[in-house]
Amino acid sequence: MKINKFILSSIIKKINLIKYPLKTKKSETLNKLNKVVLIVHKSLTKNDLKEVFHFLLPNQIKSINLLNLPKKKRKVRKFKTSLFSNVKRSYKKAYLTLNSNISSLFFFDTLPTVINEE
Repeated sequence: MKINKFILSSIIKKINLIKYPLKTKKSETLNKLNKVVLIVHKSLTKNDLKEVFHFLLPNQIKSINLLNLPKKKRKVRKFKTSLFSNVKRSYKKAYLTLNSNISSLFFFDTLPTVINEE
């Protein structure tokens, strides 16, 4: 398979915008249903993700769903009397539905993970 250098460089830039797979209780149950949850950069679109995963895992991705999550305010107590508020950044989740082959799930386990208990 011959690939143009320009196309390859654009795919590598898009791969770098995939941050990490999300590991929560909900995402672990979705893994059993051949779904993978990824945190991606806000600028990535569905077509960009399709292009990247068509290159990495041909004919393995059934569908892609994206979800933009808004900012959240947190209340942080420094001392007994003072209360500060911080802002958690907004981010984008990508839900990838894989075909029935489970072997592609091992590809996502090699990515660096962040454990987030909700």
